[in-house]
Amino acid sequence: MLTDAFIAGHRSVRCKTLFPRLASGRRQFGGQVGGRAYASHGTSDSVMTYDGAGADGGVGGGVGLCQNFAEVNGCTWVTPTKVTSGDHVCTNFAGCVTGYPVEFCSFAGVHTPDPTDSGQPTSWEYQNVWNFFSQF
Repeated sequence: MLTDAFIAGHRSVRCKTLFPRLASGRRQFGGQVGGRAYASHGTSDSVMTYDGAGADGGVGGGVGLCQNFAEVNGCTWVTPTKVTSGDHVCTNFAGCVTGYPVEFCSFAGVHTPDPTDSGQPTSWEYQNVWNFFSQF
């Protein structure tokens, strides 16, 4: 089994180191699940695009990377809700291997590890990450 992943803003670079096969677009792990995965991504990210449009190293953007985790973990893939304005929206994938969930949060913003919702002084990200990983 591979290590759990937290992918957000600048932390997405770590994902390429921890999960080289996922980051390169390969979806096979010799029968292993990929690990519990929580990811968030800004819809205006120019470093690693949201949906794979542009040069992102062949990953398919933040959504494509999330799809890799979902497929490896046996989840039923649905395209996550993409925020167009307003507060962040999170998608929890169903059908994942027990104990290996995948959650993806979309937010209106750029490449950042601590996004905020409109009018909020602090990021929602830290509480979401804590809630996700503290369930184990």
